[in-house]
Amino acid sequence: MLSLACLHSNAQLLEPGKEVYKSPKLKQAIKAHRTVAILPFDTHIAYRKTPKDFDSTAHLRNEAELSKQVQFDVYTALIKEFFKYKVRFQNIQETNQLLKQAGMEGSLDMYGKDEVAKALGVDAVIYGDFLRKENTPNVGIVAAAIFGYNKTAEVTMSLKIANGADGEVLWAYTKLMNEIGAPEAKDVFERQMEKLTRNLPYTRGVFSVF
Repeated sequence: MLSLACLHSNAQLLEPGKEVYKSPKLKQAIKAHRTVAILPFDTHIAYRKTPKDFDSTAHLRNEAELSKQVQFDVYTALIKEFFKYKVRFQNIQETNQLLKQAGMEGSLDMYGKDEVAKALGVDAVIYGDFLRKENTPNVGIVAAAIFGYNKTAEVTMSLKIANGADGEVLWAYTKLMNEIGAPEAKDVFERQMEKLTRNLPYTRGVFSVF
């Protein structure tokens, strides 16, 4: 995980719970980007109080499922308005198949992002972290982690772009989403996802905004 403390000198606090890091190399580096892949996310589901019937094996399985779900949601948000971006986003089915063929599936943290990009045949990779602190675990974990059905939770999500040529982090965006709950939780999550992806530096005219 890319620590925000490590990025503090180049980070800009835009509002409470939201922080953006931009490498000095960002503007020049992304000029060479044509195809970008979205990787499965590093996901964690935490509880304020561990349930009595906690199953560590099932918990890890649920986190793995959530990893692919968040990857899918980010990809969906991006292709929904693909015309706004200067790059092409690799289909995540192709991404995941290539990761499997390369023996990287489920162990991305063991490889440099330049190695991953090379295996995928892309110019850059989008990846990130998704942490959800669940108040009460007595609902479907994956559903609760994404939508917050019946119970509230605190979600911290980050998006990062790594340059395929050298693996360097060019851009990072972290957002703390306050506690959300049904029935509007799904809409809140989708709006937050749209806000996150809207801030990508691949958006046409983005440098006139920052």
